[in-house]
Amino acid sequence: MTLVSLGCLLAVLQLPASDSLRLLAVSLPQASLVLEVRERPLAVRDAVTESLRRGELDTAAKIAAAYALAWRDSFLVREVARFAAWPAPRRAAKVAVDSMRRAGIKVFGGDGPRAAVVLWRRALARATTNGDSAGMAALLGNIGAGLLEDGQLDSARLYLERADALATVIGDLRVSANAVGALAGVQEDRGDLAGARDYYVKSLTLRDRIGDTRGTAADHNNLGLLAQRLGDLGEARRQFDTALALNRRDGRDDVAATNLVNLAGLASVDGDFAQAERLYRDALATWRAREEWAEAASALHGLGQLELRRGDYPAARAALRDALTVYVRTGPMAEELAVRKDLAGALAAMGELQDARDELGRAQGRADSTRASPVARGGIALARADLAIQMNTPAEAQRLYARAEWLYQQAADPAGEAEAQEGRALLLLERDDYPRAQILLESALRAQVGAGNWRAASLTRVVLGQTLAARGDTTAARRQLNRAAAELKQRGDPVAAASALGERAVLEAGAGAAGTADSLYRAALEQLGDRVAPEIAWRLHAGWAQVLRTQGATDAATMIRASTRPARPRPAPHATGCCRGLRKSVRGLWSARRCAAAARQPRRPPNR
Repeated sequence: MTLVSLGCLLAVLQLPASDSLRLLAVSLPQASLVLEVRERPLAVRDAVTESLRRGELDTAAKIAAAYALAWRDSFLVREVARFAAWPAPRRAAKVAVDSMRRAGIKVFGGDGPRAAVVLWRRALARATTNGDSAGMAALLGNIGAGLLEDGQLDSARLYLERADALATVIGDLRVSANAVGALAGVQEDRGDLAGARDYYVKSLTLRDRIGDTRGTAADHNNLGLLAQRLGDLGEARRQFDTALALNRRDGRDDVAATNLVNLAGLASVDGDFAQAERLYRDALATWRAREEWAEAASALHGLGQLELRRGDYPAARAALRDALTVYVRTGPMAEELAVRKDLAGALAAMGELQDARDELGRAQGRADSTRASPVARGGIALARADLAIQMNTPAEAQRLYARAEWLYQQAADPAGEAEAQEGRALLLLERDDYPRAQILLESALRAQVGAGNWRAASLTRVVLGQTLAARGDTTAARRQLNRAAAELKQRGDPVAAASALGERAVLEAGAGAAGTADSLYRAALEQLGDRVAPEIAWRLHAGWAQVLRTQGATDAATMIRASTRPARPRPAPHATGCCRGLRKSVRGLWSARRCAAAARQPRRPPNR
């Protein structure tokens, strides 16, 4: 090969994959083109589409024929022949429809699924008028995927089933695979995890037949989400790593950022906050550089929840407000509601209870006006109930916990039911009804352990330990509190770990072991550090001061009490006796219980 021809070839290879393939088709013999198509199957459709747009029918036919030989799929050969037989107006309409479909994909990343679905529906109407069955199938699949992302499961299923049926009739394996993969997401969101796995396996089989590595990566990513939901974090990490490797190998940095967010969520669950922050910020930088704001909001939400876990509530508030600004504009509604709920948690943990109540009120209004899913409405009811306890309105809390439990039952969400049961148990503790509270807590704990939800289980152990202590079973209470404190510390949850240590200190102080209580309070305050968690910090300081006073260190106790005096007078942890003190101290844990949440469920990459 001469230097001139080598330079031309290098110039062609440096073009975008579809343009490169289109230009190579002009000069390469068919056998060589088959090899190129075999190596770059994802560039084929764009190359054929661009050739048709330019009126280069011979080039489009040559690429389609090479693809049929390389992948044993003649769908594109038939599509090019059909296009060539159409009159000019129908050709122009098909080109315009495909342009609108691709514009919708770009809008999806920047403005969210609702805006994309509007554009895709316009394109679908035009494709239907033009009798373009291939365009219709692709758009039905895009609309279904967008509706799934927006939480409209019934509508999503209808569009996706229509897309799969039409794609199967015309032989478009790629559109069929995309539709089946998205239907797996519908099944997963409905709680049918076995059905979701079956759909993902079917989708992977279809993608392997046509070399769709982008779709393969998406399915591995979503299988990771499924494994994470089932509590198999090792399998989740393997699936996410597989998806990340495929996307990076093929230069899909924007999609790889979704995998980074998922891996960040796992790192947060494992307590590796430095790694989680690095991954979130890498994803955020990628999406911001591409002006994909809806995607960037996903990383901001993750960062906000990470700061909640770390106990840096001002930083969490800032990140969550940035995410909320985007989601109000772009949707999905489920994400907006989730961010509002987390933002309220951060505000409550900072002591800004009225602001938290206002935020949850806005979330409730949005959920009601948009007919949000039972899971979303259950989460809001649960958060409002928790806040009602902090604001000392038990009747309101009782009503909201009952509503949350009912909504989670409607959604077949046992984890949510368990949280609502814990709330009801807390109200029973407020009434000194320890036997019934213990029954509810043990039921919730079994559900959480069975689902692999370690953090929820650890926090339930804290409240269960307090309940056992109130019933006089200090041995069992120590066992539960010790295990909870160790698990929370090991997993890197400093605020909750400090609460668990504090409750163990309350137990020892009530049992007359002042020296042990002193040591535990010191360890809890060291664990809490300078994090802004006023309810928990006050209870730890107040309890420590009282222990010091019983040891005769009255000056030190007075200094500690004075430096941490709350805005409203509250009883010290042991001021009203052992059982009542244990019961009241539950509220300290509850103030940061759900605001320091585990990593959020990450988003699926959209089908193309």
